Amino acid sequence: MNKITMGLHIGKALKYITDNYPTLAKVVLELIQNAFDSSSSQVSVFINYADRELRVRDNGTGISPEKFVDAIQSVCSSIKEVGKLGQFGIGLMSPLGKCERFTITSSPYPMNNGYHRWLFNCQEILDSSELPQIPQEKLPEFIFSQTLKKIPNKRPVNWRTEVALFKFSKDGSISTIASSDLRSLILNQFSEVMKKLDATVTLTIRRGKEKGNDEVLTFKAADFKGEKLDPIVYGDEKTGLTSFNLYLSPKTKKGRQGEVQIGLKFNDFRIPFSVFARSIRDWVSDETLSILRSGTFEGYILSSKCSLHQNRKEFHEDENLVTFCLHLDAWAKNYGSRHIISLKDSQKDLWLQAVGSVAMSHLEEQIRQDMPHLLEVIKSFKVGSIGIGHEGFTDKKKEQSFKVVSVKPDLPGSSEREPSDSSSEKLNGKGHLGHTPYGVAGPKGTHRKLVRGHSTGIQFIYEELPGNGNHWEFEADNGNLTFNIRSDVWEKMEQAGERHLILYQQYCAIKALEMLLEPPASRDSLYEFLQRELKTAAVFIVSTSFLQPRKAKAEVGKKM
Repeated sequence: MNKITMGLHIGKALKYITDNYPTLAKVVLELIQNAFDSSSSQVSVFINYADRELRVRDNGTGISPEKFVDAIQSVCSSIKEVGKLGQFGIGLMSPLGKCERFTITSSPYPMNNGYHRWLFNCQEILDSSELPQIPQEKLPEFIFSQTLKKIPNKRPVNWRTEVALFKFSKDGSISTIASSDLRSLILNQFSEVMKKLDATVTLTIRRGKEKGNDEVLTFKAADFKGEKLDPIVYGDEKTGLTSFNLYLSPKTKKGRQGEVQIGLKFNDFRIPFSVFARSIRDWVSDETLSILRSGTFEGYILSSKCSLHQNRKEFHEDENLVTFCLHLDAWAKNYGSRHIISLKDSQKDLWLQAVGSVAMSHLEEQIRQDMPHLLEVIKSFKVGSIGIGHEGFTDKKKEQSFKVVSVKPDLPGSSEREPSDSSSEKLNGKGHLGHTPYGVAGPKGTHRKLVRGHSTGIQFIYEELPGNGNHWEFEADNGNLTFNIRSDVWEKMEQAGERHLILYQQYCAIKALEMLLEPPASRDSLYEFLQRELKTAAVFIVSTSFLQPRKAKAEVGKKM
């Protein structure tokens, strides 16, 4: 059988391969990965847009001329050991096509000298139809020195390896890099290995000729700050294990902004789920994608069987990926969705308490100024409450108590104040008989226990009352006003907005207190009338309000 020799244009083939790194940011990530593969604890990136130069330096183990020859002759055939971040052996040529030329300068650990430099002329390599020759030179004047101590006839440097790009592309779509974006990319992909190496990365970007205007970011990888969830593992050794090591991301002013990372069990490289998700859109449910991209979770999900694609954005499509995606769906259904619902309920409780605090604050002022007769009703309650700091408030009573934020101070003559998590009853350690606490139950505040004969007051409580057609219930002996948050009127008020819900709660509280002014024999029929009449009152409340929408929202925001 006759055989023919296949032709290959080396330069065009290399260009095709290095298109896996289409931007300078991708090149920088690849060079940083190589730095961590050489156990670097200090990595610096300097980008000079005025001169169109980029340098990445590290203090890792460096590379000898012999190992460099092995590397340059093994492009597309990685020589890295198992567990290293890079697997594909093409990162060495990643700058190709993004600059006019680049150099690699390095000295192997533990030598203090022995620096060599290799020069890559991009256009010559791209035009070469055969294997290109890479110039190499010795640098005897270079010497490694962490302190940069001056030595006669020597040039001290505090790095083992430097990759320098000269005259990088003017095309903004290729060369534009924002320091904050690059920082996020580095932490998303390399946080695990950075923590293991206790590594520090410094980014310096110079936009103009002036040195004083450099953008400088220095950072390390921090541990996850959210609440750690129980580790979950799906699968087995034969079909592949998927481990979920996740946290509830901390709440910030912009909400929860966690990023889940995807990786392999024996590799510290990570893919942000926001990137990885694009490759599995047809493999997992929309709910799974939504949950893992919601920002609610942070941490990492690892596979023991999948394999990383050479673009480092996804896994290879095979039966292992199918199994991995099934595990993602199972976790989202059995665990992720439950956490999402729980957090929404918790946030709703905080919001209800905040809205109620505003309503209670206005109610207290209204009663004090315009309805003093209702204050006498409140003082007539037979059962009051004590809180932390009161005499007789024990740990056992704390277990039987409920949390309340107070909207009226305990000191006589004081005006209304913001809800507080600290107990105002710590003033003298005794029950303040005769004072009138106005409180709103919810997740914030201090514990209060109902005790006969102690501080009487009115409390707002929010509950679902299934099978109960009443819009609110009032306990005449202790002043607890419970709103049915599943009633049609409540839901109508909630949809209308905070200002309507505030006025609705004030209205209900006043009607409940006024009901106690009537003879006991007529209260039941009056209560039934008030429940029916409330729908008509709701129409009036929606059409009129003493609070402007912005003011209502601002007041609620202060309480949360």
